[in-house]
Amino acid sequence: LDLEGGSVTLLCSYSTTVTGSVYLYWYRQYPSRGLEYVLLRVARGSPYENKADFAEKRFSSTATDDSTSLSIGELSLSDTATYHCHGVNNGEILVFGRGTRLSVAPNVTNPQPRMYHLKKPRVNDLSVCLFTDFGNEEVNMMGINNIKRTPSMVAEKRLASKSLGIVAWNNNLDWKCQAKISNITYSLSNSSDPYLNSINLAMIFLRVIFVKTVGFNLLMTLKLWSS
Repeated sequence: LDLEGGSVTLLCSYSTTVTGSVYLYWYRQYPSRGLEYVLLRVARGSPYENKADFAEKRFSSTATDDSTSLSIGELSLSDTATYHCHGVNNGEILVFGRGTRLSVAPNVTNPQPRMYHLKKPRVNDLSVCLFTDFGNEEVNMMGINNIKRTPSMVAEKRLASKSLGIVAWNNNLDWKCQAKISNITYSLSNSSDPYLNSINLAMIFLRVIFVKTVGFNLLMTLKLWSS
C-alpha cells in the first residue's frame, strides 16, 4: 500500500536466448477493463522510450539485459491498478501473467477519528455506525462478530481535503460502535458533526415541503370535486 503523493518503482525480470534489441512494454489494467498502454522501453540497443500521453510527466522506465522497471512519481488515487510488463524480440506474441497490483491510499492529514451511531426510522433490527476522519491505519471493529462494513473516501475539492470513512452495521442492537486503531480504542463521539446535522436538517426541511405540497394538492382536488 503506497500513499498518495509518494513514489513507487515496479520491477520486472525477463530472459531470452535471442540476441538483438528487446522491446519492453508496460501496461496497466483497471478492474473489469482491458489493458491500457503505458510506455515502451528498448533494451540491448539504442536507448528509446515511448510513452502514453498520461504517462509523460510522472512515469519513467529503465532497462537492463534481464530486467526493466517502471517508476511512478506523485502517486494519485487513479494509479491504483494492476501493472503488466512484457518483452518482445523478433515478433514474439504478447503473453501476460497476473501482473503487479498497485494500491494507492489517500494521504489524510491531521486525522481526528470520530464515531456516530446512525438511526434510521422504521428500521429496528439494525445497528449502524459511521466512523469518520481517520488516517491510513488499519481499522478494527470491536464488540461483536460478523460486522459488515463498507469503506469510502470523500474528497472536498473546495477545502482541498480528504476524509476516510467506514459505514458498519450488524443485526445486534447491543453493538455500541467501537473500533481500535493502533491500540487506541474509539467509542461514540460526544460531540455532534455539523455536516451530519446539516444533512438531517435538510432532510427534515424537504419532508416538510413534501407534506405541505401533498396537502395543498389534496385541498385543490377537493375543491375541484366539490365544484
